[in-house]
Amino acid sequence: MKPSIGSELDGIRLIRKLGEGATGIVFYGERENLPLAVKVLSPGLTNEPLIEQRFKREAAVLSKLSHPNVVAIKGASIEGQFAYIAMEYVEGDPLSAEIRSKAPAAAFCVHVMRAVMSAAAHAHEYGVIHRDIKPTNILLENSEDELPRVVVADFGLAKLLSLDEFGEDQTLTRRGRIVGTPAYMAPEQVSGISIGPSADVYSLGILMFELISGRRPFEHKRRRDMLRAHLFERPPALSAMPEVRLHSELEKWIERALEKEPADRFEDAGAMLEAFEALDPKALQFTVAGRNAEQEPAKSVSVEISAAERAEALKKKTKNPVPITSRAWVRGLVWAAGFGLLSAVAAIAGYSTTLR
Repeated sequence: MKPSIGSELDGIRLIRKLGEGATGIVFYGERENLPLAVKVLSPGLTNEPLIEQRFKREAAVLSKLSHPNVVAIKGASIEGQFAYIAMEYVEGDPLSAEIRSKAPAAAFCVHVMRAVMSAAAHAHEYGVIHRDIKPTNILLENSEDELPRVVVADFGLAKLLSLDEFGEDQTLTRRGRIVGTPAYMAPEQVSGISIGPSADVYSLGILMFELISGRRPFEHKRRRDMLRAHLFERPPALSAMPEVRLHSELEKWIERALEKEPADRFEDAGAMLEAFEALDPKALQFTVAGRNAEQEPAKSVSVEISAAERAEALKKKTKNPVPITSRAWVRGLVWAAGFGLLSAVAAIAGYSTTLR
């Protein structure tokens, strides 16, 4: 059952549907004439006890975020079978619509990156990791200005809807589910090992790569191939792309953000922004690649990824692998053990289901 237009949630009247995805439905709503964007989460993602326990606590943390580049949380609750988050309503289009059909100017790319990094840096100060930074979660407010206000939505939503391999009581969960967008996931999100602020740094690196090149570092159509690419494939060099002209300092900044090892990236979005501002001003003057409106990009919707699917991704062979270093050997052993555990969990879950 889905909420209907005209119904109410805690005094918020749902007026029209703005969009729908794997994680839920977004409505335009009003409460005492205050316009709101109301995200009603999919019941299938919120009916786990761990999610119910986590929801209000995490929502309370998210409501403390107050920044001009962060969509403000106005309320969150579970009413009956529906869990919802009420947010500031931003009238405008997602960044994805702006950059899909035309090549943005360098000044626009720099403006967007500064705003998104600033938003993420503010959240990181509160211990909030976005986990799903991508163009569809970045909104451009309608404005006559050449450089509009940029706001980031859905902070913390991926964590709210994920079931970590080890729950908050340090016991193994049955499903080991993560929620996110495969095209923008950091390697540690795929493996499920200790996700920190540098996971957002990786997604921000993909965002800048996409703004400049018109494509993402990895464009696999099969989900498990995309997951494996984040773990093991080397991103293509921007400087090798014929249409792209960029300073070596900026390319190194992007490459650092896209390192496989979290420790080799910027520590958090604040450190990333600081390094960005320290670049030679000439590095922020670049030529972006043209856009092919007919090219079908990899899917950028948030999805539920099971433990079994992540374990399967580890088995796939890949092209252009990252050279193996001593630290990578250790990482590989840890991830292999982790995925072996994930496979065991998935198998047990399947067996237990047959007994019901």
